[in-house]
Amino acid sequence: MAESESRVYRGRTLKVVTINCMDVQLDLGLGVNVQKRVVIEGVGKHALSRIPHHLRQAAMHCMIVLLGGKNLLVQVANVSTTDGCIICRVFIDAPIYVDNPALVIPKGFETPRLEVGKFYNWLSEGRFKVGRVKDVLNTRPHRKAEVADVTTS
Repeated sequence: MAESESRVYRGRTLKVVTINCMDVQLDLGLGVNVQKRVVIEGVGKHALSRIPHHLRQAAMHCMIVLLGGKNLLVQVANVSTTDGCIICRVFIDAPIYVDNPALVIPKGFETPRLEVGKFYNWLSEGRFKVGRVKDVLNTRPHRKAEVADVTTS
């Protein structure tokens, strides 16, 4: 997908259908919302067939924990398709405080977001451990200790 042709829309996950596909409510602006089936770029059409059978359930569980009910940024070239299915880059629209190779700055944004396709590939290297997903999503920044203002007299 060419960067110059694509737009980024805000959305929300309605349902995780498969490892690489989900139903999303997209906000097109001006109060217009559409429901689309989204294929996650970077995961691949045949992702399920490449996963060993004993890891398939764990992979699906990871994707449900990662995407279920989340606010998203969806980068796509054309939202209007005839079959209702679009292939696009998907980002979790929430701050992530853990250093991860899947952190990318989406077009038009200033802060990094977790790109789902890249994160999926990182997860597959760790054999789809749901704890890794939870660690990335739930880690919060450490609160800096407040320094007392000490004046010398």
